Amino acid sequence: MAAKKAILVCINPRSGGPACIGEQSRIVFRALHKRAKERGGEVEIKRNVCMGYCSQGPNVKILGGPFHHEVTVDDVDRILDLALHAK
Repeated sequence: MAAKKAILVCINPRSGGPACIGEQSRIVFRALHKRAKERGGEVEIKRNVCMGYCSQGPNVKILGGPFHHEVTVDDVDRILDLALHAK
């Protein structure tokens, strides 16, 4: 059985500058989680801390795939599709 695919969403509460824990990151996390579940749960959505791209958030990382910056709810299905095809 293949390992479940995973997507990490940065929720870093960094102080003193830009951070990914803003409302938009929470919205993206919830949208990814909800949509992944609706699509059969083949992709696990996990919280993660600092990915090093604070000024480009919300940030998402597909394990085995690319980073995605300035993610919005409109990106959710595309990112889930990419995660399913990541090696």
